[in-house]
Amino acid sequence: MLKRYLPLVLILALAACQGAAPDKQSEMDREQLRALLKQNPKLVLEVLAQEKVALYELVAEGERIKQQQRWLQSIEQGLRNPLKPTLEPGRPWQGRQQAPLIVVEYSDFLCPSCAVGAENVARLLEKHPDKFRLLLKHSPASDLGQRIAIYFEAIGRQSPGKAWQFYHRVFQDQRRVQKQGLSAVQQIAAGLGLDKARLAKDLADPALNQRVQQDLDEGAGFNLDGTPSYIVAGVVVRGAAPVSAFEEILAGWQKLNKAGGR
Repeated sequence: MLKRYLPLVLILALAACQGAAPDKQSEMDREQLRALLKQNPKLVLEVLAQEKVALYELVAEGERIKQQQRWLQSIEQGLRNPLKPTLEPGRPWQGRQQAPLIVVEYSDFLCPSCAVGAENVARLLEKHPDKFRLLLKHSPASDLGQRIAIYFEAIGRQSPGKAWQFYHRVFQDQRRVQKQGLSAVQQIAAGLGLDKARLAKDLADPALNQRVQQDLDEGAGFNLDGTPSYIVAGVVVRGAAPVSAFEEILAGWQKLNKAGGR
């Protein structure tokens, strides 16, 4: 453990020694300090005990930097070897057709993190309307979640715009939906001014149930083991990521295209 944080210990020990004896420390180089700590290991513990906050902050910052480096590396790898979800043109899409980056969202209407993710993606589309467009795919963990997904797809056959209204209203009223079940979903759908007969017919179409199952199978094939998950320009994003995460993919995509990498 101490070996892992020896560079940090050296810095903290140096700071401690500077406070105690600046004249002697001015003559002590790094190797001398290393030798001193090796000969007096208890000094290491004394320094760490005195600088607990500094130690925690430096370790936490180091871990944050490592995570960011891994994330940027995954963006580069994903852009060069993109995953390729099936993009069905007949499904409800959101955003401008000419937007170059497609966000494929694998979501569950009953998942609290998915509700947060939906808000983040809505902000992304509002902020970058000419860069991103959204396709929803489904990853329900329950029968009710699957039924809500079928409602979304059935409504989308009448009006993609009303399907997205349904999407946001279900997430906004998620607690009531979880408590009241399908009756709450039906109330939300009833408020959209839909053709009720057509909706009932589409809800009974087994093709929509098959579509949801295909979404589940596709997500499993991409090893998307949680919701929400996203594939953006071929890059996997896990969890309710902030807008900045999608913007970092955009920056990587622009850099790659500028360099002629795609």
